[in-house]
Formats: sequence, C-alpha cells, structure tokens
Amino acid sequence: MNLFHYVKNLFFAETAQCLLCNRPYGMDSSFNSLLAGICLSCKGKIRMLDGTLCPICGREMERQAICHDCERRAHTYFQSNRSAVSYTPIMKEWINAYKYRGREQLSAGLIDLLHQAYLKYYTGIKIDVITFVPLHAERLYERKFNQAEQLARGLSKRIGIPVAAVLQRRLDTMKQSRRGRKERLTSLIDAFQYAGKIPVSRSILLIDDIYTTGSTANECAKVLRKNGWDKIYILTVARA
Repeated sequence: MNLFHYVKNLFFAETAQCLLCNRPYGMDSSFNSLLAGICLSCKGKIRMLDGTLCPICGREMERQAICHDCERRAHTYFQSNRSAVSYTPIMKEWINAYKYRGREQLSAGLIDLLHQAYLKYYTGIKIDVITFVPLHAERLYERKFNQAEQLARGLSKRIGIPVAAVLQRRLDTMKQSRRGRKERLTSLIDAFQYAGKIPVSRSILLIDDIYTTGSTANECAKVLRKNGWDKIYILTVARA
C-alpha cells in the first residue's frame, strides 16, 4: 500500500451503521463476509453453540445425555434439532426487532447463522425438502411476513434444496414467549394441520427462529410424520 492509500484509509475510512446497535463502525475487508452489517462489538456478544449437546434437541449439556425436556416428552416425532447460537440478550433483541418491528433487513445475518449451522450439522444428511413453521392467517396479516418462511427461503438459495409450504396453523395460540415452560409443552396440541401438495419424500428440514421447549417443533413434526414423512430434522437460529 502506497503512502496516498495509507493516509486515505487512515483519515477517510468508509463507515457503516451497525444494524443492531446503530453505532457507526469502520468497513474493513470483512464487511462483506459473515454477518455483514453487524459491528465487531455486537458480533462479540453472539455465542455460538458448541461442545456437548443433547442428541435430540441440541441443548448444551455438561455431559453426553438427553436433556430433561426430551426425557419428559411422551413422544418425539423429529430426529433432531440443531441451532446456531444461544438465545442471549443480543439475539433476543435481534430476533424481536426482525419479527415484531418489521426490520426485515436483519434477516440476512440470521440466514448466515442458519447456513453455518446447516453446514456444521446437516451436510451429511440427505434432505429432500425444506419447510417452515407457519403463522396463523391473522398473525401473518398483522406482521406482514412469516420470519420462518423468509429464513427457510434464504437458506434454500444457499444450499439448493427446494422450499415447500406443507403446514398450516389452524389455531391462533398465544405467543409462546408469554407462557410458562410447562404450558409451552402442551399449548400447541393440534394447532397445525397438513397442507402439502407435493409428493411426500423421505426427509424434510423444518425451519424456525427459536427452539425453546420444542413444543412447536414437535407438533409440526407430528403432523408431518402422520402424513408420510419418514425423517424430520429441525434447524433454528437460536436455542433458548
């Protein structure tokens, strides 16, 4: 780098505004890489999931074992859930701003995280179709978009597996975030129905933003299983 470019970069470096904290930050060579638009400070607060995980739901564990939620569940209809990151305060703010405040530009970074988790956990598994957790029609009207569908379609473009809307939400249930843990395990019984118009294949990947107790994922998987899908895998951005 000659003296002119050094001085230019030193005093006239391009800046961008972080999509999460709104603070300006320098656009370095990593600006167009993973989580573009997120400053280094915010990136540092994101905690990737690693180490020992529950083999079913992907919860972080101190030792190799099935977690209490999975042990207590009478029937588990999916093979496994895997998530990219822990549901830390910054991820809560990120996902809430995306879902409830209509900041759809935040989807790109979440798709980055999903893609990384897919590459880490599911590349060795044959997936025929990607689908997503549906919203009730009234909730979709209020929100204008289904975040799980946007994430699924974004991932589909990255990995080349087609997306199909094969589930419908027949009950407009209270937000899971407003329920206690025990309520979450039972509140979604019969909330979904099958709406697939494609030939049933062997395996399907279900996308959602957050995995908490697994009640949503399991109810969706139950409907898929009853309608002929043999293997159901779950992929979520964050694990609460």
